[in-house]
Amino acid sequence: AGSGSGTVNSGTANQLSYYATSTNAVSPLANVSVNAAGYLIGTIVQTQSYVDNVNFATSSATPVGTSTTVTITPKATTHKIKITAMGGIATGGTVRQDVSLYRNTTPLNTNSGFGFVTFKATGGSGNDVPCTLVYLDSPATTSATTYTVYLIPNSTAMQWNSGANSIGTDSSAYILVEEIAF
Repeated sequence: AGSGSGTVNSGTANQLSYYATSTNAVSPLANVSVNAAGYLIGTIVQTQSYVDNVNFATSSATPVGTSTTVTITPKATTHKIKITAMGGIATGGTVRQDVSLYRNTTPLNTNSGFGFVTFKATGGSGNDVPCTLVYLDSPATTSATTYTVYLIPNSTAMQWNSGANSIGTDSSAYILVEEIAF
């Protein structure tokens, strides 16, 4: 084992350092730092996920939450949450229908009445399409936070994880949330 003596400097707060044996000094690592909560900036702190096998149908006039939902408790208020949700949509009629993401009861899309993804069937009913949503959220909390896929069917039949047509009864939706240190 090596031995030696020297002075270890306190360095800069929230910055990783290494011991340089040739100069007996602590030197900062370039472009690497931690945030005030002690997490390496840019790293994934934690993840939560859920596989949803429930076929969900609605023809509501207002947005409706599906069972594709997951809860995460952020470790720091400065961290961001990356949400990735995937599933199958069956649309009906020729009315615009939307899919969105909500944090608790708040839509993440700021364009009221619209989702992140819009579908409009061109030939009537029975239009099946895959749907993927990705969003980077800044919840600014350390409280439990729930993310849910919402449907905005505009009073026309709409299904998530549809078993009605070509998507099949064994289709599944998936939601993944990743807390990222900032």
